[in-house]
Amino acid sequence: MRYLVVLLFSFTLLFGVTGAEKHLSSEDRASSHLENLIFDGEFDKAEEFAKLANEKYEGSADLLCWTGKVYFEKKDLDTAKFYFLQALDINPTHDMAKMQQELIQEQEDALENKDVESLLGFIQDKGLDFLMIFLAFLGGEIIAKRYNMCQNSSIYIMANHFIQRKSLTNSGYSRIALILNQYKNQNIGSFCFIINLLVIVTITIAIMIFWLFTVFHYELNSLVYGNILTINAEGIEFYLGIVFIGSLIVTIFGRALMRYSSLPKDEILYKIEFVEEIDALLERGAYTDIYKVLEYMQSHGIDKDDMKTLLEQYSQNTEAIMKFNETDKSFNF
Repeated sequence: MRYLVVLLFSFTLLFGVTGAEKHLSSEDRASSHLENLIFDGEFDKAEEFAKLANEKYEGSADLLCWTGKVYFEKKDLDTAKFYFLQALDINPTHDMAKMQQELIQEQEDALENKDVESLLGFIQDKGLDFLMIFLAFLGGEIIAKRYNMCQNSSIYIMANHFIQRKSLTNSGYSRIALILNQYKNQNIGSFCFIINLLVIVTITIAIMIFWLFTVFHYELNSLVYGNILTINAEGIEFYLGIVFIGSLIVTIFGRALMRYSSLPKDEILYKIEFVEEIDALLERGAYTDIYKVLEYMQSHGIDKDDMKTLLEQYSQNTEAIMKFNETDKSFNF
């Protein structure tokens, strides 16, 4: 029995070697056999035979191409690409190798494009919602402008405008210096500072979303480093950072420009704005703030008579406001 098993094994080995050698008898036969194995779906056998064929017929563009096809069918794109490129190095006009190489490139681009598609899909799906929320938030801020706690400090802004009205009227440099000083003197960590920061960040993100939607939707390659359709995840992260910083700079500069343009160039307007702010405090019942701002004005050279003259010119509540200028601090009408 042992001899029979040995005999059968030897026969099988001899037949296999003989069959392999038969298919390796010429380059054309080797290529045809490798092609048949691939079409039959016997990719493992095809891989083993490809190794033998490439060793025997080294530098065969056809065998290298079919070997690449084996690995392509096994979903090993990197190895397949290696063999196709080798085949093209030997024969740059090899049609099958060129076609397979282009097919691999398309699949690789499709994988990379998933990052771009995900970003564009997010912008399209969530961007509009965010912009609507932003507009609602901004509208809410405008409506509530005169009724939140942060606006109580605006009276001091108007007071400073009134005190510096002559220089602000005559000098653009003074207006710029005033705006820079207002930014500089903000109390970091205060509620008002956080609200202002939230507004800046919200506007920045809105600008960023609008920019990204425009660039990616219309495929504006000139505004991206490289091809917009093949940018990878790292490239997207870097680009998002650049766009955010750029949007933040535009937001800060835009708000500063709006503040600059809102400063009047007529001295009388600073008087009217200041008085309007005091009248608004009176309407809100912010009596303590009225008293403090009148003291603030006196400490900056605006005495009681000057204040009364100003109120008589532009306010309907002169007597009521001037009561807060008394030294008894009783606030009685």
